[in-house]
Amino acid sequence: MIPLSELSRIRIRSVGKHIQVGRSEYTAVIRVDEEQGYVDLSKSKVYQKDLLACEDRFGKGKLINSILRNVAAQLGYKEKSQLESLYERTAWRFDQRTGRRSACFSVFKKALE
Repeated sequence: MIPLSELSRIRIRSVGKHIQVGRSEYTAVIRVDEEQGYVDLSKSKVYQKDLLACEDRFGKGKLINSILRNVAAQLGYKEKSQLESLYERTAWRFDQRTGRRSACFSVFKKALE
């Protein structure tokens, strides 16, 4: 849930112009209420530097997912467990060996070059 005070740093006249149901937004987590199961988010506390880093990381992850799904389709994998085993043998192993989250992206990029 995003409180109205956390939508923007400036005064807003229409909430509908700033946020819509079903649209993906970058937000920061303010607090977590585990008893009631609520997570309070803030759109105003997301800084431009963090937004760019998040978009970059999301784009890389999306590309890796696309590559592995295409490989799984060409190998004839139809079950979710088979796709997960492909992830374990490739992308997750690259990340574990280097200790970086986006190491598999650089490995796939080098393979294409």
